[in-house]
Amino acid sequence: MSDKTDDSNFFWQNKYKRDTRYAEQLTDITDAYANELKMMISFLHIPSGKTVFFKAFITDYSETFNSEWKSEKVYGRTDPLYTYGGTERKVKLSFDIPASSESEAYENMTRIQRLIQFQYPAYFNTGVDENNSSEYVIGQSPLIRIKAMNLIQSQLRGEPPFAGWGDNPGKASAQTRKQQLYDSYLSSPLPENGLLAAINNLNYNIEIGKAALFEKAANTVLPQVYKVTIDFAAIHEQTVGFNENGQPIDAGFPYGATEFAVDAKQKVTADASYAKRIQFERDNQAAADIAKSKFRGAFGKMRRRNAIKKGSKESATDYDRALGNEAMDSLSQEDGETITKEIAKINK
Repeated sequence: MSDKTDDSNFFWQNKYKRDTRYAEQLTDITDAYANELKMMISFLHIPSGKTVFFKAFITDYSETFNSEWKSEKVYGRTDPLYTYGGTERKVKLSFDIPASSESEAYENMTRIQRLIQFQYPAYFNTGVDENNSSEYVIGQSPLIRIKAMNLIQSQLRGEPPFAGWGDNPGKASAQTRKQQLYDSYLSSPLPENGLLAAINNLNYNIEIGKAALFEKAANTVLPQVYKVTIDFAAIHEQTVGFNENGQPIDAGFPYGATEFAVDAKQKVTADASYAKRIQFERDNQAAADIAKSKFRGAFGKMRRRNAIKKGSKESATDYDRALGNEAMDSLSQEDGETITKEIAKINK
């Protein structure tokens, strides 16, 4: 659960102090970008439940998947025997923390301060020593959940929203399901949906001389820009790989995107014609566009029946089949009683 005392998920450059140097209040478009579009990077410290958010000014992002293999040389073999040990996912994330006002620069300092605190574990108080000082032992390691849009997110997402469509006459056409899969690909900004990680390195610099420092008061400055880089190892929370049937155990790993499985006859093989597949996709798209108006109005039902019958024939072209699928898709949008009557008429 997110930290209810953390207000860093709300961005406003006048939150701590209104800038009185200008007649009108400053407006920072990046505040709206983060607040409304939720373009944020968030961190959830597992031991404490504390959170912190930053605007998503990502300057560098890379991932590395390192597979461990142990080799053993065998007499008489040209190559050694290799034994697989595991695959480690490592991520490098760099982002800037800019400030458009002294108020925001001060809040950014509190944000970076909290992120630094997250690098330390939770301790249990075991009492006091002979000097009346508290004694502590480590109780929990400083694991963190990191969320950066859909690029860095939890592996535990469950089944995709449109998986397991039944084989019934009213199911949506392939083109419709592709569109639904695409439209459903969204990412929650909540930090508890972040990727479980062990941060190996956190460093930042303020590039004095390149970026201005706000001179808040005597002997007190506030950096205008922090440049942060984090290296971390992702912790897999469920098994990643393939089952005995050759199917992925987690088909959405690591970004949650669901691949649409095409019919075997549609797949382009090495010796197949790419032009034919392109034409097939164009026929599907054209059928979807035409279906929006063709199966409506006074004669819509009649045209729909004819399209379904024509598309079900062995001699049907790819376009006829696509239009028949779209006609069936439009039929699936009606109530159950209407569907039963329509199917009965089509099968006469």
